[in-house]
Parts: sequence; C-alpha cells; structure tokens
Amino acid sequence: MTKAQKTATEFLLAARAEGFSVTVKNPSVVCVHRTFTPGDDRAFVDCDMTAPGLLWRLGAKGGSMWGTDGGSIGGAVALRSGRFSLNVSGVPKRVAASLAKML
Repeated sequence: MTKAQKTATEFLLAARAEGFSVTVKNPSVVCVHRTFTPGDDRAFVDCDMTAPGLLWRLGAKGGSMWGTDGGSIGGAVALRSGRFSLNVSGVPKRVAASLAKML
C-alpha cells in the first residue's frame, strides 16, 4: 500500500465512522457532507467541529476550506436545511485519486 492509499483509506474510515459521506469533486478537491435534523444546534456544531479535522488528514497544501460551516452565512443555511458540507482544495492528486477509486 502506498502512502497515498494509506492516507485515503484512513481518512475514509474516519469520515464514515463520524457519519460523513465523501465526494471527490476534482483531482484536488474533496468534500465531506452529513445530514441532520433541521434546526438541531448540537448536530450542526458536531459537524462543524469534526469536519475540518477529518479533511486535514488528507494533507492539503496551499488550498482552502469552504462550505456550510459556522464561519459564514452557510452555517445558517446548513442549520436551517439540515445539510452540512465542507470542501478542501489542495489535496495531493495521488491521495484524491486513491480516494476516488475507493468510492
């Protein structure tokens, strides 16, 4: 198993253990998403606290994170809709490719 495969495998196992689904959007962007009961503050906070740590496991460099997190108006949208998502760019292409094969 290569280092990229190991990183992707460990990330995917951790994400699924926390109840997140994973999408590889392009060769360097990965998204985690999870649904919860609309208006459930605790569930939103759990997503908002957990998702960044999961995405940092991918070893992204020079990218950014964005989505329906608590740092923007997207958080209010997520809380109202019950759909949380967080993206990260700058994921090493080999890691993203390994992850895409697993999905």
